[in-house]
Amino acid sequence: MTGGVGFVGGHIAEHLLKRGHRVVVYDIFNSETTPSAEKQETANILKSTAAEFEDKGSRLKIVNGDICDSTKLNAVVAEEEITACFHVAAMVDDRRSVLHPMEYIDVNIKGTATLLRILGEHGVKTVVQASTRSVFGQVLDNDSRIDENAQRLPINPYGATKVATDAFAHCYAHLLGIDVAIIRIFATYGPRGRHDMIPRICIDNIRRGTPIKKFGDGTATRTWIYIDDVVSAFVMAFQAIQRGKLKGYNQFNIGTEASTTLNEMIETAERVVGKKSGDSAAECAQRRCAHRGSSQMGEDSESSWMGSESDAGRGTEEDTRIQHGKR
Repeated sequence: MTGGVGFVGGHIAEHLLKRGHRVVVYDIFNSETTPSAEKQETANILKSTAAEFEDKGSRLKIVNGDICDSTKLNAVVAEEEITACFHVAAMVDDRRSVLHPMEYIDVNIKGTATLLRILGEHGVKTVVQASTRSVFGQVLDNDSRIDENAQRLPINPYGATKVATDAFAHCYAHLLGIDVAIIRIFATYGPRGRHDMIPRICIDNIRRGTPIKKFGDGTATRTWIYIDDVVSAFVMAFQAIQRGKLKGYNQFNIGTEASTTLNEMIETAERVVGKKSGDSAAECAQRRCAHRGSSQMGEDSESSWMGSESDAGRGTEEDTRIQHGKR
């Protein structure tokens, strides 16, 4: 489980432990989007979960490691006898990637290529890999449906590197016979959410009494998917590969059809916190919104919108289905 103490990876690892899996978390514990202290808190949650479900076979090992470190990766895959990989580790701050593109090229592209090669050399045939809607980038028609085969026009280095990591997954699926499922994540929210995402920003700002800046008048919409549904998509893809239902290279966009305005998100955050944001929090940035359509910006930007849990289509593993182009 690469990136196993981050937002998405931590929830996937927790789910697997609750179902009796032996999980090896491989994470560098950096602070790009989630503070290292919060990653340590997630690690402690995973340790507690493993202990609680030990009678079901749950086992946990946490390795502090860099996916670009081929020597360490090779040793972990061999010594731990890895049989499958959930690859979620990446540098994901789309704005920061504009200023430091080489870090994203190095970690995302080199790291993913290194990981996939080592997995293939050790006979690991099951990989579920995270991707992002940022691979689509510029959308010529905001009313068009974004399916798995939509044109890739990334608008920042982060999105470009994820186009490349998707391509390397296809490459090694072909060269090394790995069965790969790409799970392309759209805007996600939920417990232990990231500081740079607007759901967390709104809740934290309302608690502190800090103004919430709007981009536009707050009526622009965005779709958000709840973290449990994201986890379900990863686990279902894993199970489909294990059962022989997915072979070779596969890709799935995951999201929800429900849209929510920023104003509705602020109202939801107020209900959660039990406190009004106040007039000062309604400050608007008097400029054109940087976000046009739900697929223009990366899911990692703070100019995102959020829906309530019910609006975002929170579901259960039993009522979740994956189809090409629709979740």
